[in-house]
Amino acid sequence: MAHQIETMAYVGATPWHGLGNQLTQQQPIEVWAQQAGMDWRIESSPLTALTITIR
Repeated sequence: MAHQIETMAYVGATPWHGLGNQLTQQQPIEVWAQQAGMDWRIESSPLTALTITIR
């Protein structure tokens, strides 16, 4: 599965696949999210859909 990992973070020993950013213990969640590549911003917008039924 290691070939599917793009970014991650860990504490302690390097994972078996050797990927990711090593962090020191007790880091805030904001640091974990950024270092793991998970610092996304969630937005919403209106959606309009048109459905057509063909018989």
